[in-house]
Amino acid sequence: MIQGSAADRAGVQAGDIITGIDDQAITGVQALQEALAAHQPGDRITLKVRRDDGDHSLSVTLGEQTG
Repeated sequence: MIQGSAADRAGVQAGDIITGIDDQAITGVQALQEALAAHQPGDRITLKVRRDDGDHSLSVTLGEQTG
């Protein structure tokens, strides 16, 4: 995780499994890339993640792609 990134600011933790973006299920890397490509920097999305203590919904404001 990159400290200070949009994911970091939203509370995404190492080991989180992304299961959805807004109302779209994420079933793999390609689905994640396609869902993110449909949005622009500054868009606010709801990221659904699964971690050891259960499922969580995190509000994320997308930033610019780096690297």
